Amino acid sequence: MDVKEPFEKWWAFITESFAEYFIGIFRINLLSFLAMIAFVIALVAIALAGFFALGGTTGIGSYGLPALVLFGIVALIGVILMVWVSEAIKLTAYIYTDCMLTKKKFGIIESFNRIKWDTVKYLLIDLGIIIAIMIPGMILAVIAAFTGIIGWILFAGYILAVMLGYAIVRQFWVFGFLIKKQGVVDALKDSVDMVRKNLKAVILFDIVLVLGAIIFEGPSILYGLVSDSMLENAMVGGTVMAILIIFLHLLITLALTTLGEIFILPTTYLMWKKLSK
Repeated sequence: MDVKEPFEKWWAFITESFAEYFIGIFRINLLSFLAMIAFVIALVAIALAGFFALGGTTGIGSYGLPALVLFGIVALIGVILMVWVSEAIKLTAYIYTDCMLTKKKFGIIESFNRIKWDTVKYLLIDLGIIIAIMIPGMILAVIAAFTGIIGWILFAGYILAVMLGYAIVRQFWVFGFLIKKQGVVDALKDSVDMVRKNLKAVILFDIVLVLGAIIFEGPSILYGLVSDSMLENAMVGGTVMAILIIFLHLLITLALTTLGEIFILPTTYLMWKKLSK
């Protein structure tokens, strides 16, 4: 299988539609981020309301332990909703990529409504798989603590092989239920089968993808290394200046993250389309 084809098609696409595609992915990232901020603000508001309801003290207050437990449950629900909504918005970027490459109309609200429940299933199954992978890893880590270097080599080998294997399968999983409209479980099975039948080509594709990602994500990494001084200045420049600098920092971070995604998303999508034939 020719693994150059996805990258050649990506180049033809991006040279023609760079600005439009970049702005589209950036908007999705921004909306996902704003959704997270909205939930954080809501959680802070709930925390303050709970604080004053308890008499403005850090103790249990007159409402007792049940009030704190209730607040904890509400906070947990808020965090779960935040992850769900922001991830569902984020996943619409895959649908947007499909629409851009196939010249179809894209609507973020329609896309979000179509995939919101599949996103829940995806997040739960993904979390379950990661936990299932980590449990043997933790057992190996305990064994390694008593057996020394050989045990740690086995632990590192297990984590590297299993996590890397899952990452290879996972990269194509979302396309099945987002684009092909399969069930979440069926999409995962299809991805496993796809990788198994084309393992050599997939590994070669991923090597090239990682090398390209290093180039496109390089500015984001470099900015992360030098942005500390910007944030330090924000802390001493007054409230208004601090807000402006932090806001600018977040916009730059989102833009640089988007730069990496406009390489990774289309090439992975094009490889998935090729493997799906």
